[in-house]
Amino acid sequence: MRRHPRHPRFRGGGGPDLAATKAEGARRNRLGVERVVERIRESGHEVVPRAVDIAIALMSDGVHGSLVTEAGWPPGEYESWLAAALVANLLATPET
Repeated sequence: MRRHPRHPRFRGGGGPDLAATKAEGARRNRLGVERVVERIRESGHEVVPRAVDIAIALMSDGVHGSLVTEAGWPPGEYESWLAAALVANLLATPET
């Protein structure tokens, strides 16, 4: 039987195997985001000091769920917003 992610079994429980799996997923996600941020730097763009942390937060399941699942944003609108938010928050701007 498949359960919805908001089912109590999925919230904060699940034992050590689930915790280890989630931790490994988070580690792999961070590594992937670090690679993308490094490629942005290598292409000649400056990024803000905490670019990886900001990108992970903006692309989190919580933000997606809040906007798409709970607020009813269409996926295309969410994707457009996310792309603009990543550019606006990751790329360093010259200080005036």
